[in-house]
Amino acid sequence: MTTLDLKAAISRAEAHALSTGALLPVVTEQRVVEDAGMVFRVEWLSSLAMKDLAAKMPRAGDKSSTNPFLPFEQDLFVADLSDTHVAILNKFQAFAGHLVLITRQFVEQGEPLERADLEACALMLAQSPGLIFFNSNGQAGASQRHRHLQFIPDYEPSVAAMIGTSALPFAHRLHRFEAGAFDDLPAATDRLLGLVQDAYGALEPGQAGKLAAYNLLITRDWLMLVPRRVETAAGVSLSALGFAGLIGLRSQDQFDAVEAFGPMAMLVEAAGPA
Repeated sequence: MTTLDLKAAISRAEAHALSTGALLPVVTEQRVVEDAGMVFRVEWLSSLAMKDLAAKMPRAGDKSSTNPFLPFEQDLFVADLSDTHVAILNKFQAFAGHLVLITRQFVEQGEPLERADLEACALMLAQSPGLIFFNSNGQAGASQRHRHLQFIPDYEPSVAAMIGTSALPFAHRLHRFEAGAFDDLPAATDRLLGLVQDAYGALEPGQAGKLAAYNLLITRDWLMLVPRRVETAAGVSLSALGFAGLIGLRSQDQFDAVEAFGPMAMLVEAAGPA
């Protein structure tokens, strides 16, 4: 496993990507909604931000958008993680240091996670506290078929406040880690792989023999796998971040529907009841 100074690598990559225009930071508007004991951030791009982003996007025909990860945009490169995985910056950055952990060769997003995927996760969490999240397919909120996990360093999901203090009402499998669980990287990787494979066994059978849709969230303190019944609730597509306490809208117009339905009820709708 590679040696990495993650914070320094991110700092260098962000400075370079901003200088070349490859990195497109986005500014969102948001409201905070407390529901069923959990604090949710509901956010959307402002109309001005949307216009600014549209002006910076490449014109149709400038670059193929069929698979942005093969090849990935070199100006977004952060670090080589292993023989199989690379870390790049999330091009549309709403969080400082938001990384996308991608496979060098094409692997279907919906295929079961492998040891190499979880090795990349363990390396990230050994370097920094934060949130790893994964959307297994389109039903779980994934926007690309090429295998990718995401990491937001130093991010504390609001669901963490409920773990261990009250019962989460949506379906999930949860495991808590002991202190120092990521100090030994090979052991941490083995532990993650075992936990994920065990959680797969609890998923309902998918269609055509494929793995059912799910979201995965991992921090230094816990791992949570959430099965997915549907992609949307209250007309809003939910990704793994929804179960962390962050719901993204296409526009502010959707906020009233979210508030009326209730963010926690949306998670139960998407995952099923506990």
